[in-house]
Amino acid sequence: METASSQGQSNDLAEDRTAAQRYMIRVNGVLHNVKNEDPRMCLAEYLRSSLHLCGTKTMCYEGGCGCCVVVLEYDNPAKPEKRIIKSMNSCLFPIGSLLSLKNHQVITVEALGSVKKGLHPIQQRLADYNGSQCGFCSPGFVMQMFGHASLWMGSLLPDHTHLTDPMLSTLEGGGSGQHLHL
Repeated sequence: METASSQGQSNDLAEDRTAAQRYMIRVNGVLHNVKNEDPRMCLAEYLRSSLHLCGTKTMCYEGGCGCCVVVLEYDNPAKPEKRIIKSMNSCLFPIGSLLSLKNHQVITVEALGSVKKGLHPIQQRLADYNGSQCGFCSPGFVMQMFGHASLWMGSLLPDHTHLTDPMLSTLEGGGSGQHLHL
């Protein structure tokens, strides 16, 4: 009887763990429980208000300005051995939608770099070539370029060593050698 009882408790714990994992989202490599959050809340608002990751900006809430862009990576449901990497407007993406993506990860500009810990090559290039005006939209632009570079390379480039000057030039000027001046 004790065996059945302890086995029942073990199954309950496993079910609780599985249920808890159903409500977890991964942001910058860290799991966060969203069970008590409104699943309709947009990802941008969740990042800013709940996680205090304020590098992702919000402005139009229509996906037009690009200041809210983050990178999303998840398993390809049609090809489990492949990953899908895409830049997306977080102001249009409800956090509940992340729960349906297998093995997902959201990457924000905070994961790339900062003045204190060192800039990502894309951030450095944008700064070196005066690629921003007031800077409000720059994190979104950086994430859009990072998403394209990651897609091009087939991974999220965690160590940034794969980005060379020719790659950055291609991202900036379509391979023409011209630099992007925003």
